[in-house]
Amino acid sequence: TVVVEALGKLQLSGEFEDSLDWSLRSLAANPDWLGTYWTLGAAYGQLGRLDEGREIVRRLLARAPAMRLSHLEHIGERHYSRFDVVIDGLRKAGLPD
Repeated sequence: TVVVEALGKLQLSGEFEDSLDWSLRSLAANPDWLGTYWTLGAAYGQLGRLDEGREIVRRLLARAPAMRLSHLEHIGERHYSRFDVVIDGLRKAGLPD
């Protein structure tokens, strides 16, 4: 549930530094969970830390080469009303459309 906390901080309150902290904790606990890379890349993107965000996107794509923003937009439409902040942050970090 560490990534849930990160996602909440990112989406609901715009607390990008807190989301980054929770995402890094999640990465340490489970480096194979893709959701961690979504929140971490988005937090870096929203904070303007684009080199770090691009590195996270690179690592995400190494695990899921077909991952695109369009996939996340579909998830957001179905499940999360404020997933747009995640998508926007990942776009800034370089995740392809």
